[in-house]
Amino acid sequence: MKILISSPVIDLQNLASNPHNDILDVLLMAKMISFKLELNELLEWIEHEIDGYPPGVEVPEYRIGKGIVRYWDTYKGWQNIAYRNVPSSFIDTIQTFHLSQPIATIKDMDSSEGEIQLQMSPKMVEFLFKERKTPSQVTWFFSANITKLIVTTVRNKILTWSLELEKKGILGIGLLFTQ
Repeated sequence: MKILISSPVIDLQNLASNPHNDILDVLLMAKMISFKLELNELLEWIEHEIDGYPPGVEVPEYRIGKGIVRYWDTYKGWQNIAYRNVPSSFIDTIQTFHLSQPIATIKDMDSSEGEIQLQMSPKMVEFLFKERKTPSQVTWFFSANITKLIVTTVRNKILTWSLELEKKGILGIGLLFTQ
């Protein structure tokens, strides 16, 4: 009779490969494994994904997107920002946003008709409207698919890492890892 011993790495692969499993569960299992293996760089990335990226910490490329910038007009509703005589590099900078929020927040962002709204920081609004009357709200509008792509990218990175561990023979026995 063969005794089956669970392997945290194989369990993580099963968890990460099923898109119906919550991404937070995947990250928490990966956190446990990376902590036990003392993979501090990976652990730091996992913690940022769980807790969000603090100010001063660069967000990964997959968390950077572009959106349409609109402001709220009391009489007309949402209006696109009009860029007149502005260099394209400036427009590109204004349309670019960084999603530094925890992944649980990102996956649950409300979308209206496939679009998500992300409010621009007061500092950026002030910069954008420095010579004009500042509107009450300035917001990026972008496709809800961006948040799905972030979750899928994180899930894939964890799955790839766990497959590399298995390939190297690092599986763990129960919840223990040996040299």
